[in-house]
Amino acid sequence: MAAAPSAPAYVKVEAATAARPRGAYGPYFGVIPEFGERAQPGVAISGVRAASPAERAGLQAGDVIVRFADVDVKTLEDLTFALRGKRAGDRVAVVILRAGQTRELEATLEERR
Repeated sequence: MAAAPSAPAYVKVEAATAARPRGAYGPYFGVIPEFGERAQPGVAISGVRAASPAERAGLQAGDVIVRFADVDVKTLEDLTFALRGKRAGDRVAVVILRAGQTRELEATLEERR
């Protein structure tokens, strides 16, 4: 800066708002995860939003997501990472554990509202 031919120009920048930009969390899926510790890998679901892609795919409270698209889900961070890598309109395979049995479901993700 000391060697620059002129002083830098300063501009006013608007403060960032608390709202996240559209799509910051990835597309909408519609599960409500349980946030407690789990002994086994996977994300336990405490609920599913009405009329969500998850509900239409057949997910239910009590299910445990173990794979989302092509990502093995061991933690909530894994699920978040997998969701952020997708777009609204993508069809994804979701592997769950329900009552001790593995099931594969398919969901079509939507734009976050």
